Amino acid sequence: YPRLRFLMAHIMVPTILTILGILLVGLLILAVIVVGMYNGLVTLRNAFRNAFAQVDVQLKRRADLIPPLVACVQGFRAHEASVQTLVAALRAQAAGGRPAAVAPMLVAVAEQYPDLRAQASFDELRKNLVETEDRIALARAYYNNIATFYNTRLERVPDRYVAGILNMEPEALFQAEGFE
Repeated sequence: YPRLRFLMAHIMVPTILTILGILLVGLLILAVIVVGMYNGLVTLRNAFRNAFAQVDVQLKRRADLIPPLVACVQGFRAHEASVQTLVAALRAQAAGGRPAAVAPMLVAVAEQYPDLRAQASFDELRKNLVETEDRIALARAYYNNIATFYNTRLERVPDRYVAGILNMEPEALFQAEGFE
């Protein structure tokens, strides 16, 4: 039995401790890798949630911006139409009492046309519409890029197993329906 005690004390115990130490270090490394994968997936999940919120912000911007601009342009258009009607009526009234040969020359000298700005308002409305739609398209594209990257990570090994354990599900891409 002395040899067995020597063998146990000097060879078996250090070997068992070494094996346990290697297993412990391996488990620690595995835990760090799993935590890193989880954190990466959570970061991506939050990024696509933020991207979806940005689409919402741009859609709200459109809803807040467009109706007042349209109302403003319609007001300008109505005002300028009434001004043009008034100018035409005054021109017809002024031409009524003059000889035909003299009237056009006098009317051209005497009239000062009002400064009409509806075209500039229409141009500004068009520019704002295009800019708003471009911003919405960019926000949608950004969301779809982030969601695609997240979904890809959920399908890749070993992220797939970590995501499965944590019940992380793929996200749907943003699709504009009803715009055809």
